[in-house]
Amino acid sequence: MRAGSMVPIAWLMALFACSGTEDLPPCEGGGTPSALIGEDADGEFLAWEDGDSLVLSDDGGSTLGFWFDYRLTGLDATLPVTVVLRLSFDGGSSNDYLAQANLSCQDPGPARYTAFAALPAEYQSAPEGLDGTSAGVDTVFTDGRGVSADVVVDLVVDTGT
Repeated sequence: MRAGSMVPIAWLMALFACSGTEDLPPCEGGGTPSALIGEDADGEFLAWEDGDSLVLSDDGGSTLGFWFDYRLTGLDATLPVTVVLRLSFDGGSSNDYLAQANLSCQDPGPARYTAFAALPAEYQSAPEGLDGTSAGVDTVFTDGRGVSADVVVDLVVDTGT
């Protein structure tokens, strides 16, 4: 399994938010907690907005799903963080993914994280049925101090068909 892959969960996890610590260096949680989701294209981060395309890909093997790149501030990247990603199609029930992850961070930041979320089993053999549908993505990162940052975006699935 590729680093950054997330494991589906069947239970919900309560996460609590609080503000960052302003006097710490950025990679140790300084600044205001925030999260951006997008893609890293040729070394340049492009943040996604509602209505942007979510392109179907694979995990480097035979599993289909979506790659997500994140930029994070205000979280302590020196210890593992908890990542909860919720992915839903056309407003239906969500597919939940959970990971304990290490963020990549070099001062002055921001911290970086990349994740792959596999399509649910029912779409693996016929993903074209998702083409053009709405994909709600809600991701929450919580560091070891209990500080959280989240990002929510509504994208449009592009299966390339």
